[in-house]
Amino acid sequence: MSKVCSKCGESKPIEAFGKNRTTTDGLAKWCKTCKKEKDKQYYIKNREKIKEYKKEKDKQNYIKNIEKIKEYRMKNKEKLLERKRKWYKANKEKVKAFFKEWLKNNPDKHRHNVALRRAAKMQRTPCWLTKNDKALIQRKYTLAQKKTESTGEMWVVDHILPLRGELVSGFHVPSNLRVIKHTINARKSNKFVPV
Repeated sequence: MSKVCSKCGESKPIEAFGKNRTTTDGLAKWCKTCKKEKDKQYYIKNREKIKEYKKEKDKQNYIKNIEKIKEYRMKNKEKLLERKRKWYKANKEKVKAFFKEWLKNNPDKHRHNVALRRAAKMQRTPCWLTKNDKALIQRKYTLAQKKTESTGEMWVVDHILPLRGELVSGFHVPSNLRVIKHTINARKSNKFVPV
């Protein structure tokens, strides 16, 4: 069986036509090729309008679903963290390359962050620290270095009460320091997580 396309006037097999319930034979008037060409021309003419429409639709959908997204993230916190960990392990080199590139392109931002941390550390290091306290602090950094070398994973010295915490801030003293994996420290950021 065949049908004539009302656009190009060619007789084509019925497989070359899309479905349309409103017509008597249940097939579209134009063949798929002509329809595709028409859609392509429409898209070219109205590209910006279509992009704006899609952007607005996406924004509306995001606002509508933001509560669902938050709820999903709260319910599946561990699952999402595990997925992030697996992705990080599988893409360690990609992450390193990304941060190396970021540091190269943003030296000013990096210096700013380092300066802020150094200032916070100096302000949070009390004058009453003894030589013994300073030696204990140095030992923690040495331990982190040795663990990094022996395990192949990065270990860091973490402030249990962060130096620049959102709710509470701690001091740069031996009792506020612990040696933990870098991944755990990065997740914790500047939040206080009770042990």
